[in-house]
Amino acid sequence: MTMTINLLQAYELLALQEKMTKDAILADVDGQNMVRWADIVADWPMEELQKLAQQPEDFKQALQGDYTISYLTLPGLSNLLQKRFKLTMNKHFFVTDTAITQLKVNATQEQKIRTMVASNWQVTSFEEGLSIHM
Repeated sequence: MTMTINLLQAYELLALQEKMTKDAILADVDGQNMVRWADIVADWPMEELQKLAQQPEDFKQALQGDYTISYLTLPGLSNLLQKRFKLTMNKHFFVTDTAITQLKVNATQEQKIRTMVASNWQVTSFEEGLSIHM
Protein backbone atom coordinates (compact mmCIF):
# COMPACT_ATOMS: atom_id res chain seq x y z
CA MET A 1 0.00 0.00 0.00
CA THR A 2 1.32 3.44 -0.92
CA MET A 3 1.98 5.79 1.97
CA THR A 4 1.60 9.56 2.07
CA ILE A 5 4.35 12.02 2.94
CA ASN A 6 4.50 15.79 2.74
CA LEU A 7 6.48 17.79 0.19
CA LEU A 8 9.17 18.81 2.68
CA GLN A 9 9.73 15.17 3.67
CA ALA A 10 10.12 14.30 -0.01
CA TYR A 11 12.65 17.10 -0.56
CA GLU A 12 14.62 16.14 2.55
CA LEU A 13 14.60 12.46 1.58
CA LEU A 14 15.87 13.20 -1.92
CA ALA A 15 18.59 15.51 -0.57
CA LEU A 16 19.72 12.83 1.89
CA GLN A 17 19.77 10.16 -0.82
CA GLU A 18 22.16 12.36 -2.81
CA LYS A 19 24.65 12.23 0.10
CA MET A 20 24.13 8.75 1.60
CA THR A 21 23.38 5.23 0.44
CA LYS A 22 20.07 3.61 1.35
CA ASP A 23 21.91 1.15 3.60
CA ALA A 24 23.63 3.96 5.51
CA ILE A 25 20.34 5.82 5.90
CA LEU A 26 18.62 2.68 7.23
CA ALA A 27 21.52 2.06 9.63
CA ASP A 28 20.98 5.56 11.05
CA VAL A 29 17.26 4.86 11.45
CA ASP A 30 17.95 1.53 13.17
CA GLY A 31 20.50 3.19 15.47
CA GLN A 32 18.29 6.25 16.08
CA ASN A 33 21.14 8.41 14.77
CA MET A 34 19.09 10.71 12.52
CA VAL A 35 20.22 13.98 14.12
CA ARG A 36 23.44 13.81 12.10
CA TRP A 37 21.45 14.15 8.86
CA ALA A 38 21.22 17.94 9.34
CA ASP A 39 25.04 18.06 9.35
CA ILE A 40 25.31 15.87 6.26
CA VAL A 41 22.72 17.89 4.33
CA ALA A 42 23.24 21.45 5.56
CA ASP A 43 20.69 22.95 3.14
CA TRP A 44 17.74 21.22 4.82
CA PRO A 45 16.72 21.08 8.51
CA MET A 46 15.81 17.36 8.20
CA GLU A 47 13.27 17.67 11.01
CA GLU A 48 10.34 16.42 8.94
CA LEU A 49 12.34 13.44 7.74
CA GLN A 50 13.42 12.65 11.29
CA LYS A 51 9.74 12.60 12.30
CA LEU A 52 8.98 10.18 9.48
CA ALA A 53 11.88 7.97 10.58
CA GLN A 54 10.12 7.46 13.92
CA GLN A 55 7.89 5.01 11.98
CA PRO A 56 10.60 2.75 10.50
CA GLU A 57 8.30 0.72 8.24
CA ASP A 58 6.77 3.85 6.71
CA PHE A 59 10.23 5.35 6.35
CA LYS A 60 11.54 2.26 4.54
CA GLN A 61 8.61 2.42 2.13
CA ALA A 62 9.28 6.11 1.43
CA LEU A 63 12.97 5.37 0.94
CA GLN A 64 12.00 2.91 -1.81
CA GLY A 65 10.06 5.71 -3.54
CA ASP A 66 6.62 4.24 -2.86
CA TYR A 67 4.80 7.37 -1.71
CA THR A 68 2.18 9.95 -2.57
CA ILE A 69 2.74 13.63 -1.77
CA SER A 70 -0.07 14.93 0.45
CA TYR A 71 -0.17 18.53 -0.76
CA LEU A 72 1.69 18.86 -4.03
CA THR A 73 1.92 22.24 -5.73
CA LEU A 74 2.80 22.76 -9.38
CA PRO A 75 6.23 24.23 -8.51
CA GLY A 76 6.74 21.34 -6.09
CA LEU A 77 5.90 18.82 -8.79
CA SER A 78 8.29 20.51 -11.21
CA ASN A 79 11.07 20.41 -8.60
CA LEU A 80 10.42 16.73 -7.82
CA LEU A 81 10.55 15.81 -11.51
CA GLN A 82 13.97 17.45 -11.64
CA LYS A 83 15.34 16.11 -8.35
CA ARG A 84 13.83 12.64 -8.18
CA PHE A 85 13.77 11.72 -11.86
CA LYS A 86 16.69 13.88 -13.09
CA LEU A 87 14.46 15.47 -15.75
CA THR A 88 15.15 18.90 -17.18
CA MET A 89 12.48 21.57 -17.55
CA ASN A 90 12.04 22.75 -21.16
CA LYS A 91 13.77 19.58 -22.35
CA HIS A 92 11.88 16.64 -20.80
CA PHE A 93 8.78 18.63 -19.80
CA PHE A 94 7.21 22.07 -19.94
CA VAL A 95 5.40 24.02 -17.23
CA THR A 96 2.35 26.17 -17.91
CA ASP A 97 0.32 28.16 -15.38
CA THR A 98 -1.79 25.09 -14.59
CA ALA A 99 0.01 21.95 -15.78
CA ILE A 100 3.10 19.98 -16.63
CA THR A 101 2.96 19.15 -20.34
CA GLN A 102 4.87 17.06 -22.87
CA LEU A 103 6.47 15.06 -20.06
CA LYS A 104 8.68 12.43 -21.63
CA VAL A 105 9.36 9.47 -19.33
CA ASN A 106 9.68 5.71 -19.55
CA ALA A 107 7.01 3.30 -18.27
CA THR A 108 8.69 2.81 -14.88
CA GLN A 109 8.99 6.55 -14.32
CA GLU A 110 5.40 7.07 -15.42
CA GLN A 111 4.14 4.57 -12.85
CA LYS A 112 6.19 6.22 -10.07
CA ILE A 113 4.88 9.65 -11.07
CA ARG A 114 1.28 8.41 -11.11
CA THR A 115 1.83 7.00 -7.61
CA MET A 116 3.53 10.16 -6.36
CA VAL A 117 0.87 12.68 -7.39
CA ALA A 118 -2.20 12.75 -5.19
CA SER A 119 -5.67 11.91 -6.41
CA ASN A 120 -6.41 15.59 -7.02
CA TRP A 121 -3.99 15.54 -9.99
CA GLN A 122 -4.90 14.09 -13.36
CA VAL A 123 -2.27 12.34 -15.48
CA THR A 124 -3.15 11.99 -19.15
CA SER A 125 -1.15 10.34 -21.93
CA PHE A 126 -0.78 12.07 -25.28
CA GLU A 127 1.41 11.38 -28.31
CA GLU A 128 3.79 14.14 -27.27
CA GLY A 129 4.03 12.87 -23.67
CA LEU A 130 2.17 13.03 -20.39
CA SER A 131 0.15 15.97 -19.15
CA ILE A 132 -0.32 16.46 -15.42
CA HIS A 133 -2.86 18.96 -14.17
CA MET A 134 -5.25 19.54 -11.28
